[in-house]
Parts: sequence; structure tokens; C-alpha cells
Amino acid sequence: MQLQDAEKGKETKERDELGWLQTAVAALGEVVFEWDLATDVIHWSNLAPAILNLPELRLVATRSAYNALINTDDLTRLQETLATRYTSSEPFECEYRTHSADGQMRWIRERSAVEFNKANEPVKVRGVLRPVVPPKPTVRAPADTDYNESAGQYGRAKLVDSLSEAINRCRRDEGSGGYLAVGIDQLMDAGEEWSEPTIDAIIFTVGQRLEGCLRSTDAIRRVSRDRFGVVLTHCPEEDVPIVAETLLQSVRGATVETARGSISITVSIGGAVFPDVAQTAHDAIAKADMALGKARRMGYNCYIPFHQAKMRRRSQRRNLAILHEIQEAIQEKRLVFAFQPIMDCATNEIPYYECLLRLKRDANTVVAAAAFVPALEQLGYARLIDHYALGLVLEELKENSDISFALNVSSLTATDPTWLSKFVMALKNQSSLAKRLVVEITETAALQDIAESARFVSTLRGLGCRVALDDFGAGFTSFHHLKALPVDILKIDGSFVSGVAQNRENRLLVRTLVDLANGFHMNTVAECVETKEDVEMLLQQGVHHMQGYYFGRPEIERPWLKRSKVVPIPIWREAKNRA
Repeated sequence: MQLQDAEKGKETKERDELGWLQTAVAALGEVVFEWDLATDVIHWSNLAPAILNLPELRLVATRSAYNALINTDDLTRLQETLATRYTSSEPFECEYRTHSADGQMRWIRERSAVEFNKANEPVKVRGVLRPVVPPKPTVRAPADTDYNESAGQYGRAKLVDSLSEAINRCRRDEGSGGYLAVGIDQLMDAGEEWSEPTIDAIIFTVGQRLEGCLRSTDAIRRVSRDRFGVVLTHCPEEDVPIVAETLLQSVRGATVETARGSISITVSIGGAVFPDVAQTAHDAIAKADMALGKARRMGYNCYIPFHQAKMRRRSQRRNLAILHEIQEAIQEKRLVFAFQPIMDCATNEIPYYECLLRLKRDANTVVAAAAFVPALEQLGYARLIDHYALGLVLEELKENSDISFALNVSSLTATDPTWLSKFVMALKNQSSLAKRLVVEITETAALQDIAESARFVSTLRGLGCRVALDDFGAGFTSFHHLKALPVDILKIDGSFVSGVAQNRENRLLVRTLVDLANGFHMNTVAECVETKEDVEMLLQQGVHHMQGYYFGRPEIERPWLKRSKVVPIPIWREAKNRA
């Protein structure tokens, strides 16, 4: 009895001390937090919402949920800082912007330190947060880019509005114009070598030089960390390459002075003319981005147009016919999911199914997504599919309470605020649904804008979803990039998995990717597994999950309702015994 009284007295004293400490810290305008790295749960001191202007604490109960409020660029920098501190208990400090409950941006200073267990493993991060006065920007963004330095917002939405208006005006006047995607060469690759002030200075210099070459009727917006979009209104098709070359020359030879010396700057440009080649704003942006990618592959510092030859014009007509067919299929509910199992190597069970779109033309004809999705992407209608697929997967989650699913989204959707807003609203108070959903984005899409992708991933994880990086290995993600993308699953590209039992180079690559994933505490999924020999070899390489025709083809009829055996268990057991 005395022992129990003593324990109660000790607990009361600790609570009193904690309350006194929180009150004292709050009086200084600061918030105390403790973040459990294993569970991602974050504990706040009582006055956190009032001091930081946060939403209700239940909405920021995990670090992922809190990270979803942090400005995209700042989140990437913060995560990189944290990653370097997981080997040190020294305190560190970082300032970043958050979206507060009233919709405004607020600067926060975080001072924290990592706590380690007896095995010298990081287990918790403890620290204090304090609202601070916004620092003065080191450089001013170009006026026409609509980049608000304090809000950290790019002009992507206004760019789309300007581009749409220009295309519509050209249609009315039977004129033409052009859209240019201008990318600063190798800026993202050099992020580990250059400081933030240096990067800001490069962006500022490029923006100013581009802006100085344009007419007052043209529009320029900064659309991502290393990219500008330029709308050329009423510009003859034959003049678009001339303008692009002028922009290249304006930047070529520009330098930025740093402590290490001068840095030379160049840009690459991809272009699309409208309305002949591109019919919509999203179509123009997608085609110019594809041309920019080709320009970079050709060695940078050049202009590549998106060509629309006669063959492409015929392809355009076919694409429009496909679009019309898909729109009819959506109305008639003939665009459906086929489900393919993902196998768990440790339990020999199916933790979730990937949802793959199929077009039912008639009772006997089913068309795979590869036959129609590329056409929609070229027309700028990929979002149409992704919005529809989101509605389908939410229905499946509600109808099948014990089944988990994976959903693919396109590269455009990963930066589509409308889709993300719809997603957040649907799952905001539906944690039971969110925890059964894996959202897959391709590695190449994630690399297009690491900062925006990190924000997208953090938002999804903040809702309770898991995120997978699809086709991993195809896009050559660097260690630096992977640190900035807090995904849960890496899906190893099928080109490295198929025939892995016979291909020594592929085995080495798979092993490397598995080790990399393990280092980041991520699971792996091997795609396109088709033979017994590949199953056995992948088990030896330590893959966590497998997917492919060996375990089951995509089926429209829900496979979890069948009693047929999906996996030949004896083969798995033999393979695991030999591993």
C-alpha cells in the first residue's frame, strides 16, 4: 500500500513538474514537442495550437501530418538536415514556413536534438518550436514570376490561366502562339554542393535575363524550383524557335559569384506551339516538358521543339478518338479496375492488391491501360483518369473493409492541387480507409520536381496512407533525392527483375536497391516476377514483396472472393530454406 502511494506521489510530482515546465516555456512563446521515430507520433505541449496557430492537435498527431503544413522547399531542406543528424546527439536549428490554421504562412524556428537508445539507434527527436519574424530575402524573385517569397508559392496556377487565355484568343483570331519550358541546367543535381543563397542567386539571375527578352504581352512564371514557363502570345509558329534562341543567348555566359569562384549558368528549353500542336494549356505544358527532357538528354544548353509531323497529326486524330471513347466509358461505367496481388515474402500472404485500369469495350474485349493512357497524357487529359480512378478506389475501400489497395497516379496529378484537395477531403476523417491505401508515383515523375513531390508525399502520409515509388531504378534517384522523399515502399523496376535468375548484373542491381531500401527502413516490391527461378533468386536477394504473373494476372472479378490458391506454397518454402 505504501509502495502504491509512493508511486502515485511520484507520478503526481512528475505531472506537476511537466505542467510547470510547459507553462514556463509557453510564457516564452515556445512549444515543446517529442517525436517518436518508430511510430511517427508527435506529442505537443498544451498551448501548441494557440502559439503556432496550428489546426486541432488531433490533425497533427504525427510528424508526417505536421510536415504536410510545411512549405515545399523548406520541407526538403529540413528533412535533409534531419537525415544528417541521425548520427549525432548535438542539437540543431532550422527555420521554415508553415501553413497556419488561418491560411497564412508563418515562419517557425525549430531547435531540437535526437535521442538514441542503448544500441545507439535514433529513437526520438525532442525540441522546441517558436514563431519568428520572416527573414529578409537575399534576392528578389522576378516580378512577373508571381513568386511570393514569404508565402513560398509558385505561379503554376496563374501560368495555366494565362496559357489557356492565350490559346483561346488564338483560336478566335485564327492565330498561333507558343509555350516554352525553360529549365536551369543541372541545378537540382548540384543542390548538395551549392548553398541556398547561391541557388537563389542563380534563379534570380535567370529570371531577370529571361524577363528582359520578352514583350509586355508575354507571360513568365516560375513553375518549380528549377523551371520557368513562358507564354508567347500571338507569336507566329516560325518565330517561336527564334525567341527560344534569344532566351538561350540571354542566359548563356551569365555567372554567379560564390566563395568557391564563378558559376556559369545555362538553360535548356522545350517548346510547343498552339493551338496546332497543343490544344489545351495542360497539353502544351506536357509537350513542352517532354521536349525539355529531350533537350537535356542531348547535352543541355539547347532548344528542342515538340514536333507535330503528318504522322503525328494522324496520331492526334487517333488520340482524340480514344479520348471520346474513354469519356463514353466513364459515363457508362465501362472503365473498371483489374486487381493484381502483391505477395509478402515473409508470410506468404497478400497484404494488398494493385488497382489497374481496364476498358471494357464489350463482353469479350478488355483493353489494358497501356492502350489508352499514353494518348490521354499526350492530350493533357491524364488528370481525367486519375480523378476517376480516385473515386473508384474509394468505393472499393468502403465496400471491402478488410482489403488494402494500391493506386497509381500520373506525373501531372502529383502536382495537381485539385486532385490532392479532393483526396484530402475524402480521407481527412477516414483513417480506417487511408491506412489501407498505397499511392504509387513513378520515380521519373518524382524526380521532375523533388520539392513538390516531397510535399505531395508528406500530405498523403499525413493522412495515414502509404506511398510507393514505382519503377524504382529506372530514374537513377540519387541518395540525396531519396532522403528528401519519405516514401514507404520502393517498387523495383520490372526490367531489372525479369530474368534475374540468369542475369548477374540484374542480381547485383536488385541486391543494391534492396540494401538501399533497408537503409532507409523502406519495403521493396519486385515487379514482373514470372518464373519459379526468379522467385527463388529474389528471395535470396532479400526482397520483401513480389508481384507478377507467377502469382496472378490482373483480374476484373475480385480475386479475394475466390477460394483458388494463388501461390504454390511449396516452392516458396523450398526457396526460403535455400536462401
